[in-house]
Amino acid sequence: MALPEQVVIDSFAALEQLLKQDVALTAYREISQADIDRFAEVSLDRQWIHCDPERAKSESPFHGTISHGFLNLSMAGHFLMTAVKMRGVQYGLVTALNYARFLSAVPVGSLIRGRIRLMQCEQLKDSNQAAWLVTVERKGGLIPALVAEIVVRYYG
Repeated sequence: MALPEQVVIDSFAALEQLLKQDVALTAYREISQADIDRFAEVSLDRQWIHCDPERAKSESPFHGTISHGFLNLSMAGHFLMTAVKMRGVQYGLVTALNYARFLSAVPVGSLIRGRIRLMQCEQLKDSNQAAWLVTVERKGGLIPALVAEIVVRYYG
């Protein structure tokens, strides 16, 4: 069965039923040089392997620029927040990043998507909390670009 691009979860009890399952698989999104350049400006990370296409073409083992690892991590957060919607929640806050592994480069022009799996969930006194495994996949890539476990607390 194909995974949906977005899942709407009606209650915490419904969330608990999804434990240890893949729940969503987002659409692919292209990583452009403009995306990389904007991220470089905000993060102040203007290393040539990200921002100098001519030098990267001749000196990089990727034969072009690559996305910042932290841009890929930011995309993991974006994929999670757009793929999983919780009914009755006023807001969600990312409260932890249990781990992140940067496994392969994302060359400019790559198409990436997020695979979302629920790893843990618990009811807290004032909120509900879930740990999500987000795998950033690159179309045509043999291994994921990134795997991260992101903890979100839902208030509502």
